[in-house]
Amino acid sequence: MVIRNAQMQALDAGVLRALEDRLMEHARTYFPNACLHLDGGLRETVAAAIASARAYGFDGQREICKYLNLQFRFGRHFDRDPACSWARPLLHGRLPGVPKMERLYRLALQHETEAKGYFASPRGSL
Repeated sequence: MVIRNAQMQALDAGVLRALEDRLMEHARTYFPNACLHLDGGLRETVAAAIASARAYGFDGQREICKYLNLQFRFGRHFDRDPACSWARPLLHGRLPGVPKMERLYRLALQHETEAKGYFASPRGSL
């Protein structure tokens, strides 16, 4: 049996779509107010979060979900925001995905009072 590149891409697209669906449901559950105010739509926001998380070496669904949480808490571009400079050394460091996210999440909890999220209104905690 031979699987062509187009077939592999279709399989990957299906897996990616399923992950997006799960993360959209997660966002609606834990960040409902922010989801109502998103510019560009929830799927696009989730897709961008997945791409950004993967660029930093987060490949597991759990780590990608936590990255999405951080974006909802600290802002979509927290990884480049000067106010969140505490995240940069870890994001650009050499740790593999799981330990990197564990440290990043712990650090985020320490900086939670700085969180500004997607819009200026009260939000739940991480």
